[in-house]
Amino acid sequence: MHKVVTAVALAFALTSQQQQQPRDLLPGTPGTGRIAGTVVDAESGRSVRFAKVTLMSSMDDREAVTDEGGAFSFDSLKPGHYRLQVSKPGYLETAYGQARPGTDTPGKDILLAGRAAVVTIVVPLSHGGSISGVVRDERGDPAFQAMVTVSRWLTSFGVRRLMPVDATTTDERGIYRFSRLPPRDYVLSASPSDDAVPDTKDGPHPFGFASSFYPGVPTATAAEPVSLRLGEQKSGMDLQLPLVALGRVSGTVVDGNGRPVNGAMVTVLPKDADSTDFSQSTHTDKNGRFLFEKVLPGAYTMTASTIPDQDRIAFHGRLKLDSTHFEVTTRLFSKELKEIRGVGTYSPVDTDPSPGVVEPPGSASSDLTVAGGGETNSTLTLEPPRKVAGRLIFEGPSKPQPAKDIRVEMLTILINGGPPGVNVNDDGTFELTNVVPGRYSITIGGATAPWSLASATSGGVDVLDFFLDVPRDRDVRDLTITLRDRYTELTGSVVDGAGQPAGERTVVVFPSDERLWAGAHRVDADNLLADGTYVFRDLRPGRYLVAVVDGVEHGEWLDPNFLRRLVPAAVPVTLGDGERKVQDLRVR
Repeated sequence: MHKVVTAVALAFALTSQQQQQPRDLLPGTPGTGRIAGTVVDAESGRSVRFAKVTLMSSMDDREAVTDEGGAFSFDSLKPGHYRLQVSKPGYLETAYGQARPGTDTPGKDILLAGRAAVVTIVVPLSHGGSISGVVRDERGDPAFQAMVTVSRWLTSFGVRRLMPVDATTTDERGIYRFSRLPPRDYVLSASPSDDAVPDTKDGPHPFGFASSFYPGVPTATAAEPVSLRLGEQKSGMDLQLPLVALGRVSGTVVDGNGRPVNGAMVTVLPKDADSTDFSQSTHTDKNGRFLFEKVLPGAYTMTASTIPDQDRIAFHGRLKLDSTHFEVTTRLFSKELKEIRGVGTYSPVDTDPSPGVVEPPGSASSDLTVAGGGETNSTLTLEPPRKVAGRLIFEGPSKPQPAKDIRVEMLTILINGGPPGVNVNDDGTFELTNVVPGRYSITIGGATAPWSLASATSGGVDVLDFFLDVPRDRDVRDLTITLRDRYTELTGSVVDGAGQPAGERTVVVFPSDERLWAGAHRVDADNLLADGTYVFRDLRPGRYLVAVVDGVEHGEWLDPNFLRRLVPAAVPVTLGDGERKVQDLRVR
């Protein structure tokens, strides 16, 4: 099996350093086993002193610090499976045997096979890669305090998003540098500081600098990926900010009777879903008016809404990354805010709450094209929110659990938001209100064994595979969610060419029909256990492909481009409803 490495993106979406702890610890009396080793610098080969070493087992975790020679040891260990992780400031956190340090790719099990077993290992610790360069304007002058962002692609529900990994600002020479980057493909971008072209008392300046993606293109989709190997230093990654004529976007939000709407949230987003270089939000005034200044030329989607959403947060704040501050004015959602906190710290500068929306809930959407030096005026007419109603049914001989314990959730595939979920009524009916028209993924919570989600149909279509489309002109009243007391399971073992368990790899299962790759209920992955086994439960019946990959990060298997590379070497498997099939695999 070829080693498969690819990049996907992350808002701030971020890498988890936690590794799966070993399972199935062998029984035994207090042991005399020993795990010892040395931590060395991956780039120089020198020993690394004062590194923190954590040994993990199903019983407990133990810690040690390397000595002057980079050595460590753990004594009095029972037989069983262990995992080891090493960290030190200035280095990438690394699991023993990890293919791509600094990522959440699986590490390697350490097996103590007997009471007096001794295992000696060497753990290379890398400083990671770096990217540096200069940001200049179109005349070649250095851009001071330009924001430079390094991002990666992340795919969810078949939609690619560019998720920032780190950000910094340039110095007075226009120089920037990123360090401690794990081996991945990255997208590099730069945007001007707010005062790069100062405004005057007469109003905003008609010109401004536009964002740029490496190697000098206006959109993320056209950007050339910057590939970093472990410890690689890439310099001369220069960016240029073009000077462009700016536009204005103004308009009015009205209700269905043509009356102006006060306090509606209006947002302007690039029409290209992969772009992240511009977004603005504001609220309408008492006359329903809104205005966006200094808008970059291009194609946009503009939305307006007075629909409350408990997951939606409007703020004007500051995001701190290391010693760098930059202003953010946008709409975030709870999941994205949590991810951002994983990078830095969010500290409110001032709140920007909605000025008390008392209008009937509604939403609107419109496409617009902004020309430099001109003004685009639009009228958005709010349409009432829709409802999604239906019934939950239990299929199978087992006694149904109380329907009221089941919660129905809807998640939009574009913005990770959605209406608040609802619990099912005692008679199995449910109704979600204040639903913004759009495409949604359906899921449930609260189901207990032996019940699991089998299907969710509307209009004769199983929306678990193809999503639920909520139109603007009508409610959805026929959503039928079925729970079954049987599940479909795929298990097996993976061995190498010598017939030995092939651990430290990941098994990916995905439909043979590419149209189903975007769904959240058919593509899955499982890290092999130490004995080379894997298990997938609650798969949906159908035709699948199964592949074994090495050094894959969590979520990379959701990228259609990644899956296409797996197809030639994948093994076909057909699963019937309720079938439990064993499929063993062999890798080279």
